[in-house]
Parts: sequence; C-alpha cells; structure tokens
Amino acid sequence: MRPPDFTDFIKKYRHLIEFIHDELNEDLPRPIIARELYDYAEEYGIDLPTAVEALIRKRGGQPRRAVIQRLVAGGVRTDIWDRDEPAPSFALDPLEADMVTTLLEQANPASLGEAMAESGHDAGKVVEHLPYFRRKWLEVRKERWAQLFVMEPPEET
Repeated sequence: MRPPDFTDFIKKYRHLIEFIHDELNEDLPRPIIARELYDYAEEYGIDLPTAVEALIRKRGGQPRRAVIQRLVAGGVRTDIWDRDEPAPSFALDPLEADMVTTLLEQANPASLGEAMAESGHDAGKVVEHLPYFRRKWLEVRKERWAQLFVMEPPEET
C-alpha cells in the first residue's frame, strides 16, 4: 500500500530518483528506487543526502557526495525535470569532441579566468576549477558513448 504522500514525493524528488538510477551498476526500476528513497527519508528519518548516498552504495555504485549535495540543495532546476517533453538532444561528432579536448588542454587558466569574468564568473574560481574540468572531460572521453546534460545555475535568492 502506497503512503498518501508518495506521489507528491516522487514529483518533488524525481531528479534524485533519476540521479540514483543513473549512478547504479544495475538497471533497477525507478519505482523501486523511489520507494526505497521514500522509506529512507520519510519512514526512517534519514536526511536526503545520506539516503541518496546509502541507496547508491547499497546497489554497488560509487556515490559522489558533492554532486548529491548540489542536487539536494537545489543546484539543479527541478522544474526542468518536471517537464513532460524530453530534454533537447545534441551530439558532438569525434572531431568536435577532440576540439573541446584540445581547447581544454591548451587553455591558459589566467586568460580563461579573465574572459569568464566578463560574463560574470569569478576569475579565481574558474582558474581553480579548470584542472577538475579537464579531468572530468578526459573521463567523459574514455567512454564510447556518453550522455551529458548542462545544469542551469541555481536561482539567486
């Protein structure tokens, strides 16, 4: 028997359910993930970041705490996840992906920071983040097929 607030829980945390599904090493149906997340958070009173991490670990995945924290804190626009239409889809051909790789490898951190500051980003943060982005991109490039999505910045309050 479903709890009366289960449907609202699914709508509210659909982005977390999708994230957990994507992080698992097995194809666990989303309704099972939703029910387990609900049980952890609502029945057992476990905070959402810990519940998400526990579900991923339970199924053999490797939870990424920083990503989980951002998702729970609202770093992803949940209104995007509530749309009925699929997200726009774009593809990079191998040449374009290699171009991004080369641009990242050749980027001068200070110059990139200055250029990004012109569009409102913190230059120091850009310089600090560039090595992480390079490593992340190299991980993406190791995959034969990779799906990416670009998150919108959190709304300013």
